[in-house]
Amino acid sequence: MREVWGASRQQPLLPNSPAARLGSVIHRLLEISGKGLIKNSDPVEIQHVWEGLVRNTEQEMEESWL
Repeated sequence: MREVWGASRQQPLLPNSPAARLGSVIHRLLEISGKGLIKNSDPVEIQHVWEGLVRNTEQEMEESWL
């Protein structure tokens, strides 16, 4: 059922939980790091990437009708 709903390309009826949103941000940060796109585990660069991911997530939330 989940796959059918996902394939329909419709917006979800309910928003994701805050924990799920945070988990998605963390997962994306780990993906970026795993691909070697953050040089030498530089804390400043990690912070910059984190803030960008959080900003993007917050923007998505603001643009949602919910």
